[in-house]
Amino acid sequence: MTSGEIRKTLTIDAPPHVVFRALTDERELVQWWPYEAKIDPRVGGRFEFKLRGAARGFDVVFVGRVTELVPGKKLAYTWESPAQHGEQARPTSPDVQPSTITWTLEELPEGKTRVTMLQTGFNERFRQVAEKGWSYNLGRLACLCEGRS
Repeated sequence: MTSGEIRKTLTIDAPPHVVFRALTDERELVQWWPYEAKIDPRVGGRFEFKLRGAARGFDVVFVGRVTELVPGKKLAYTWESPAQHGEQARPTSPDVQPSTITWTLEELPEGKTRVTMLQTGFNERFRQVAEKGWSYNLGRLACLCEGRS
């Protein structure tokens, strides 16, 4: 069954275009989330993110396609292992299931942005791993966008 959902909302002290760039620019992505990133930021564009869980001893590759893109406002993409995307298998977590990740950015007063990340379509076992990862990485996203180290 694939009905899991993770929703995280945070306010970042930076305008939406800064946050959006951090979500779609390969050079900025690697500063807060994957250790390698390739992304074609357009609807139908492909991405490949390589993540490392040093504490858990794994490297994971995720691929997908951009399904929605509204600059400065919204980004959505599929989230799959390469094998699920019809590509050659690479190291991946056994708990990975295809899902969708949607980022919504809302402009707030004083140059701030409310960021909502929604990941849907996975099982509850995956949630336990992903929940911790998202909390950590969203903190890193905020630090990058706000110019903090």
